[in-house]
Amino acid sequence: MPERTGRIGWEAFAVALVLHLAVVATVVLRVQEKRRGEETPLPRIFRLFNDASHRVGPGADFFALYHAGVRLERDGRIYAWGGDEITPPYYVFRYLPSLAQTAGRAARLVSPWTAYLVWIGLLEVLLVACLVFTRLHFGGGPIVPWLWALWLAYTPLWLELFMGQFSFATGALVFAACVLASRGASVRALLAWIASVAVKIYPVILLPLWWRRGWILLPTALVALLALGNVPGFLRLPDAWRAFVDMNLVPAAVNPPNAAHYGLSHFAQLVLLRIFGVPASAWPTIHRIGSLSILAIALALALRRRGGSVAAAAATLLLAHQVTYKDVWEHHASMVLPMGLLLLRENLAHRRAAWAIGAALVALALPTPFALWDRPGDDPAWTWSLAQRLAVPGAKALPTLVLFAVGLWTLGRRPDRAEEQEAPASLAA
Repeated sequence: MPERTGRIGWEAFAVALVLHLAVVATVVLRVQEKRRGEETPLPRIFRLFNDASHRVGPGADFFALYHAGVRLERDGRIYAWGGDEITPPYYVFRYLPSLAQTAGRAARLVSPWTAYLVWIGLLEVLLVACLVFTRLHFGGGPIVPWLWALWLAYTPLWLELFMGQFSFATGALVFAACVLASRGASVRALLAWIASVAVKIYPVILLPLWWRRGWILLPTALVALLALGNVPGFLRLPDAWRAFVDMNLVPAAVNPPNAAHYGLSHFAQLVLLRIFGVPASAWPTIHRIGSLSILAIALALALRRRGGSVAAAAATLLLAHQVTYKDVWEHHASMVLPMGLLLLRENLAHRRAAWAIGAALVALALPTPFALWDRPGDDPAWTWSLAQRLAVPGAKALPTLVLFAVGLWTLGRRPDRAEEQEAPASLAA
């Protein structure tokens, strides 16, 4: 039976590899068409996604970084729209000034479309690294080709490539950090982690986790250096601090009907306001209290045992961010896969938890029902029923919630040393 399972797994991996390479080729061909100024129909595979069908693209999220590089050369208003006749259609920049001052300036060394293709190449390199780290973390056995197939056929990652986003890079670096930490490579783990914080700031929530393990000086110094590196940008660039806070830290608002939000926050908002009749004015307070409570519970469990699993704690903390953040788009689920795999490795000796994780990751890998109810023109959610408005974000929000719940259970259960010793052997069975 293990031999047959392994053979089918390698066949699944081969199919997933062909699909993934076809998606990458489709993105590259789309870039070439845009370079030539051609207006052609959106490739069928990307009609599965709202952000590809009804938003600016391709590369619009990456071009936020490129636009920030352009604005650095002009007036320094990296968080502002306009003032740029160079960058293709983009979304506004919302990350740390240091990212604009480093990666943004580097991107400006070449044309926008060339820079975007380079970024796609870097994401593919990170994907290959994740395949290698998956093999190291799971120790071989018939499970590995199945997990590789999951990486390659994971549709939020396909959308990530189309948008040129940064969520997968952040998750991949945290994944690498946790695998390295589990193998005792603390310095390399911390360098991978701080690189993830430099891309997107939210993995800084792992800092108390490193402290709890007795890693005090290096992680604190790395965060201090990153903070000091951003102080000049926030002080010198016009309106930088105010714009950064307004885009990232203001309380959650009530979203109009839309097919763009895929987070548990948006799903809960629909349930509370549309089904239970909670006043819209109460939503910002409910969201703030709920989010802080969830983060506090996750952090308390993550720090509960000094010798506990770094991977399980890190995965649960980042999933806590995913289920509480106010603005979650479909491509953000590309960060969830590496967190789910970290939890899977910790729960191989717990059959029900492992199956729950596997089912959630497969659900996340599949497209949402969006394409079934899409229509030409503006955002189709305005014409959807409440059930449809719940089904589309629920396809990503609810499996993510399952993973987070398993993460909390993993951190809260009593450790079993025998199971921890048996788990590596079970991988090669």
